Amino acid sequence: MRVEKTPAIYACLDVSGSFDPHGLTAMLGADARITRAGEVRRNGAVREFDSWHFSTPKVASVDWPAQLDQVLELVRPRLDEFLTFCRVRALGVEVHLVAEMSGETPIGSFTTDQIAYLALLGCSLDIDLYEKRGEHE
Repeated sequence: MRVEKTPAIYACLDVSGSFDPHGLTAMLGADARITRAGEVRRNGAVREFDSWHFSTPKVASVDWPAQLDQVLELVRPRLDEFLTFCRVRALGVEVHLVAEMSGETPIGSFTTDQIAYLALLGCSLDIDLYEKRGEHE
């Protein structure tokens, strides 16, 4: 089995806390995975918080900055409303950048505007790197 050398990358915006995630879907006009406090996870643990999870499509690329921009542009048109929504409810906001790779690694260089916008959103940045392995290594 041949393992693809270009990583599969995507970016996510996660909002969590005690809130109705459907309100965030309506505000941003984006489809997202929603989970509710009290739901049981696959592993049997009970979810402690509500969450709203938006993800860009997984693509074969090394361009994380472009993926990050897609997430930031989701919020930009409704920035003030989004910030108020999150602040009033004391919600946690995170951006995740994910790569599944076996050869090349994604670009980890971000612009000052991107960093400033993450800070404005008050969110953390989580970077996950997963190694894909072929069947015959």
